[in-house]
Amino acid sequence: MVDYFDERQKAKRERVDKNEMQHLRNIARFKGPKISSANATPLGIGVDLNDRSRHELVNQINRARYSTASHGAFQPPIRNEKKLLKTGKHHKYEPNEVDVSGEKKKQLEILDRLSSKNNVINETRLAASQQSNQQQHANKNQNKGPKRLKSTIHRQQHFQNKLKKMKKTRGNSMKMGKQKKSRGGGRSRSS
Repeated sequence: MVDYFDERQKAKRERVDKNEMQHLRNIARFKGPKISSANATPLGIGVDLNDRSRHELVNQINRARYSTASHGAFQPPIRNEKKLLKTGKHHKYEPNEVDVSGEKKKQLEILDRLSSKNNVINETRLAASQQSNQQQHANKNQNKGPKRLKSTIHRQQHFQNKLKKMKKTRGNSMKMGKQKKSRGGGRSRSS
């Protein structure tokens, strides 16, 4: 005889374990180093000059010179300094005039990619969006607080109404008193 309950429990345990492993992988991925080794230490803070390697020093000098508004174009040259190498992405743009067959081929490739059923999913973006969604749901649940009972709501409304009435009557009674004084003071008692 087959124990379906036991099978369901085993399947659930496997799913939970798999989910936990993926969760740990996501955490490890997000906690990984996000800064390149060249920018690991910010300018002004860092290791002693004697402990830095030549590569780190050159990198930091280049960063400092390139950080001006003109990207170091008008910086006075330092004696015996090599020309500043621009590091970073180099964009190779396609020419504006291309033969028709090449253009047609590229457009067809784009169309094939768009019409293909298997979408390319960027795992890092997916994990980041899922994590942000979870944080938003957690924040919503924290901000809600306990539910208020009807009696507490009615009690609060009762006291607010009472305060409003007190303010109204207090203001009106002061006005009424002034009006009475002015009415009575204007008449003379001569008969």
